[in-house]
Amino acid sequence: MPIYKVQLKLLSATTFGRGDGVAGFVDREVEHDAFGLPVLRGRTLKGLLAEECANILYTLDKQGRAEHWRPIAHKLFGSPGSVAEDIGAMRVGDGRPPKEFRDSVKADVELFLREGPATLPLNAKAQEEQRRRQEQEEQRQQRQAAAQARQQRQEADVGSQQAEMQRLQTEYQQQMEALSQKLMNNMHDQKLVMQVSAEMQKLATDLQQKMQKLFGNE
Repeated sequence: MPIYKVQLKLLSATTFGRGDGVAGFVDREVEHDAFGLPVLRGRTLKGLLAEECANILYTLDKQGRAEHWRPIAHKLFGSPGSVAEDIGAMRVGDGRPPKEFRDSVKADVELFLREGPATLPLNAKAQEEQRRRQEQEEQRQQRQAAAQARQQRQEADVGSQQAEMQRLQTEYQQQMEALSQKLMNNMHDQKLVMQVSAEMQKLATDLQQKMQKLFGNE
């Protein structure tokens, strides 16, 4: 089987996405190798070539000239299916930076891992970029700490509200039980019955007002 080496030239800023990420931190994870260099997987590249081939066939089909090229495209890229006849003849390897560049980066990384950061001097631009990233990380940590502090204060406020609500309800229940007992013991005294009923109504109104104040619904 013939082997062809294809050189790709990027005409603009390019990201080789992997299609996944980390919520809250990474929107799109970049496909890279063990040394952090970008990689364009062969499966992705073959898919891009097959898509462009399909676009060309569509144009040729509009002109009535696609019948000759359609079997060739099928032979190269295959078609969806699970039988041997549907498997394309083209095999596409991963796209990587030039070998000389990869070897140079590999050597620098291995040296860095052995002897530490001092072995990789940074130029002025790299130092500025490093400083900027450190500032961004510090700002991120500060925002995260502030958010955690706010959450803790909110949780503390909710806990205090729940404790106060429980206290008010217990106090109300005890007072109502005392008034109910007083009412039962003096059912013959109409004047006292009206007085106790008024006190019970006042207790309920007071509890409602205290609850509204507690939860800021005044």
